[in-house]
Amino acid sequence: MIKGTKRRRGARWTLAELKRLGRTPDSVLARRTGRTIKEVVAMREHRRLGLPTPARRWTAREMRLLGRSNDAELARRLRRPKSQIRSQRQALGIPNLRPRPVWPRWTRAEERLLGTLPDKTVAQRLGRTLAAIASRRQRLGIPNPAPVNRRWLPHEDKRLGTMRDDLLGRRLGRSAKMVSYRRRKLGIPRAYAPHWTHAQRALLGIKPDAEVARLTGRSVEAVAAQRYELDIALSPEARARPLSRPWTTREQRVLGRFSDEEVARRLHRSKLAVMKRRQKAGISLPRQTLKFRPWTVAEDELVGTLRDEAVAAQLGRTLWAVGHRRRHYGLPPVHPKIKRWTEEEKALLGKLRDEEVVARTCHPLWSVRIKRCQLGRPPAQPKRRPWTSAEEAQLGTDTDKALAARLKRHSTTVAQHRIDLGIPPLCVHKSSRKTRWRARRDAGAAGRRSKRC
Repeated sequence: MIKGTKRRRGARWTLAELKRLGRTPDSVLARRTGRTIKEVVAMREHRRLGLPTPARRWTAREMRLLGRSNDAELARRLRRPKSQIRSQRQALGIPNLRPRPVWPRWTRAEERLLGTLPDKTVAQRLGRTLAAIASRRQRLGIPNPAPVNRRWLPHEDKRLGTMRDDLLGRRLGRSAKMVSYRRRKLGIPRAYAPHWTHAQRALLGIKPDAEVARLTGRSVEAVAAQRYELDIALSPEARARPLSRPWTTREQRVLGRFSDEEVARRLHRSKLAVMKRRQKAGISLPRQTLKFRPWTVAEDELVGTLRDEAVAAQLGRTLWAVGHRRRHYGLPPVHPKIKRWTEEEKALLGKLRDEEVVARTCHPLWSVRIKRCQLGRPPAQPKRRPWTSAEEAQLGTDTDKALAARLKRHSTTVAQHRIDLGIPPLCVHKSSRKTRWRARRDAGAAGRRSKRC
C-alpha cells in the first residue's frame, strides 16, 4: 500500500474507483485505493468486467498446474485463453485431466449407409451424433440425400379414412401429418370410432382394459369410459391378471440405442415402462437424444443478479443448472442481505405476535423467532375475545363446526366453552344402538311413572 493511503477495506466504492475497474491491474488498483486484491477482484467480477492480460511467458509454477485441473478452469485461473492452455499442455506431453472419449472407428458397412438415408435416420441407426454423420459424409464427398416425396398409390388412397391418421401412417410408413394432409386434400372425412357391438361389450369387465383395447382396436381410455358408462366393474380374474407382457431378449437389446419415445413406439409399450426397464438394467441414453434448452442472452444477464433459488424459479430451470452457469462465468453467489435490528424493532418482540412483527419490520419469520429467543421473551399470546350473552345463547342450537364458522371462532373454542357451561351438543347424526336403547329405557320409565299416577 502506498504511504499516506488509508485502509479502506469494506468502504463504499466511489465513481472514480469503479471507472478504473478493468483498466488498471487488480494489484495496482488495490494498492492505490487501500483495498485488498480479493475485494477488487470480487467487485470487477460482479460487474462482469474482464481484465485483458498481455502475452507473457510461461512460468514454472503455471507449468506445474497443467493437467491437474480442467483446461477451462485452468484458463480462468491463469487468465489465459483455453487454446493456449491446450497447446502448451500438448507441447509438454501432459495428458488432459478428462481424456477425450474414444469414438468407435467407422466400418465399411457404416460408410456405405451414408447418403442412402437422411443424416438423422443414419444417426439413430448407428448410435452416433448428427454432427459426426454430417462430418464423415462431407469428408468422403458424399452428397446429402434430398427428401424424396413418395407418390401415393391407388391402394393407399383407398385406405384413407378407414382408421386414425397416426395408425395408418405407421402401416404405410408415412407421418401422421402427411396422411392427414392427403386425406383433407381428397375430401375424405376423418375416421370416427365405430359403434360398440354386443360381442365387444361382452368383453368389458371379463378381460383387462388393455387387452380389450388391443382386441377392439380402441384406446385404453375409450374402453374404460365405456365400462364406466355401462357401470361394469372389473372381475377378480381381470384384476389379478398382469397387464404387462414380459420383456424378451430382443426387446432389451433395443434399450439405450434410441430415445425412450422411439423405443416405446417401436415396441408398442409406454414410455414410462421403457424408462423403468432401462434404468433397472443400468443402461444410459445415447448422447444425441438428450435435450438441453440453450441459454439465451436475457437469461445470462439475470444470472448472478439474484439468488440462485430465485433465478431458478423465475427461469424454470434447476438449481444445479443455474449454479453451474454462474460458476461458468466466474460470478460470486448473491447472499441475502441481513437487515440489522433497531431498538424500536426489538421493543415489539414479545408484545405483538411474530407474524405482526414480520409485517411491520420486514424481517423474515425465522429471524424474528431467533431474535426473540435471544432476548429471552416469550411469544405474545393472541388476544381472546370475550363471550357475549348473545353468543352463549346460540350454544347447543347448532353443531360446533357450523356455529364456529358463524361466530368466527375456532371449533375447539366453541366446544370447550359449551362444555364449561354444561350445554349438551346437538346431535345431527343418526342415533347409535346405545342411544336408541337409552331413549327406549327413558320412555318406558316415563310410561310406568304415568301409570302409577
